[in-house]
Amino acid sequence: MTSFEYQPLDDADTIRCMILEAGQPEEPLSCILYPTKLADAGTYLALSYVWGDPNRRDATIMCNEAPLKITKSLQSALKEIRQSNESICIWADAVCINQKDPIERAEQVIHMASIYRAASNVIVHLGTDPEKKAGQAFEIATRLVDDHAYQERFFGDWNDKKRHVTLLKWLYSLPWFHRVWTTQEIGLAMSATFICGAARIEWDTLHQAFELLATRATSRQLRKFNFNPKKVSCLYLSFFQEDSFLSVLARMRTRQTSEQRDRVFATLHHAGARIEDENGSRGIVRVDYNADLQDIYIETAVGILTKSESLDFLSYVNYQDLSTPLPSWVPQWHLWPLTHLLPEREGHQYSASEGLSASDDEEDPVFEIYDKKIQVRGVHCDVIDWCLPKWTKLDLNSKPGLRIKQVWNKVEDRAFITYKYDILNTLVRTFAANSGTESAKQNFSSFWRLVFDDKPPYPHLLSPTTTTVSEDRNEESSIFSEEAWHALQGRKIFQTKGGYIGIGPQTLDKGDSLFVLCGGKVPFILRNASPEGYRLVGEAYVDGIMEGQVQGWIKPGGHQVAPLQIY
Repeated sequence: MTSFEYQPLDDADTIRCMILEAGQPEEPLSCILYPTKLADAGTYLALSYVWGDPNRRDATIMCNEAPLKITKSLQSALKEIRQSNESICIWADAVCINQKDPIERAEQVIHMASIYRAASNVIVHLGTDPEKKAGQAFEIATRLVDDHAYQERFFGDWNDKKRHVTLLKWLYSLPWFHRVWTTQEIGLAMSATFICGAARIEWDTLHQAFELLATRATSRQLRKFNFNPKKVSCLYLSFFQEDSFLSVLARMRTRQTSEQRDRVFATLHHAGARIEDENGSRGIVRVDYNADLQDIYIETAVGILTKSESLDFLSYVNYQDLSTPLPSWVPQWHLWPLTHLLPEREGHQYSASEGLSASDDEEDPVFEIYDKKIQVRGVHCDVIDWCLPKWTKLDLNSKPGLRIKQVWNKVEDRAFITYKYDILNTLVRTFAANSGTESAKQNFSSFWRLVFDDKPPYPHLLSPTTTTVSEDRNEESSIFSEEAWHALQGRKIFQTKGGYIGIGPQTLDKGDSLFVLCGGKVPFILRNASPEGYRLVGEAYVDGIMEGQVQGWIKPGGHQVAPLQIY
């Protein structure tokens, strides 16, 4: 029998829908595929599922009476939602889009946000569940939301609920939650139903359960299970309403896809990814599956910088290898992030360039882009004098504390000149990038006393110990370690020739330059690589220049705002 062949769509505004014909579980799949305008599609379900290996199409669906090869995962999803006594209208990307035609794929990707938004319901197929865990996990989630007494017992007797928490963590570990398209498909849904094997749950209930876990469980309880339920609850209506486009794009770095271009394309219907010009509204990058990945990254970077007129974007550069052929100021969204962005306390933002002007004319942009270079203005603050190897979590173990002592011994003399008697507060702020809790100083004090066996240098500079109970001190020390690790992971601590202490990317080195760039919230480390200009190494936290202090350095014969190129 001749395989199914797609007919070209009439125009870029046409989509396809499929009528999934009724059938019994053991019967083969059969559908009718037809073109339609989205506005004329009527009532339909949109399917969200994990493709698996797109090159392994081991199953078949009869499509307009001709066989069409599909993946096993799609076959499972369609059999799970197929009705026994009536046909249903469905949109499923692997069938409704000709995946072998890159031009059609690009045109249809533009419609996907509208397709999921207009669906009467989104069906999320998580998998087949051979171990029958999903039903138990869904029941726990439902009870957490609907049964207040159970909820109180759950969070009151956390240690007795190990099996329940483990099941919810297992649910989040399923591949669907880690796809690049998940954020768009579920974030735009008017309603959604999750299916795993024979078990079902409404998305409204599931997200509420994970939101309860995120807000009611303590960080210590969640650390015990290495579990972050906020990653599930934040999917709920966050795609357009809460998260910035950059934060959505950054999350794509840790998600799974076989098509790297989709790390950008899957975010393009976020409001922040639209540019308004004389030709109307368009995406910051053109969807083109024939385009080179590096060209897509460059076009995305230029679009974001042009739209935002801000240098915040540079904080997302996070390279392990500075020899990349891409411009150093262009993030590569397929690379796993080496660090978190520098954390900020709630309600507080860094303002390193406050008071600095990129030009005498306030109408001039803070940067210009040409020939894959970005021209900015900024202040060359200092030069890196030394740096220690990147931090590991063991370095924050309060028992050996060797790295902490090493830092103290290296910074003590020169930092004392720069920071005077505020040096220990400087270390508190630096280790956690000034993002710690109100009790950060006390937590650091407990950590420090444990490291130095209750005999730290300059003991009068530490917070007084609030308790003699060793268990409490250990807990305070542990809290500080967690806060510090969030800031220090993947970073190095360094000191400048002028005595300033900071943390920066693991690729920084002695001799690199510290700049505050006009329009940037944080300082940046740059490397003078050639007469053409600098290579961007990454963002930095440097205590003492995060709040606009550099403005006061500008004086004749001293520091000046000057142009520079980053390539």
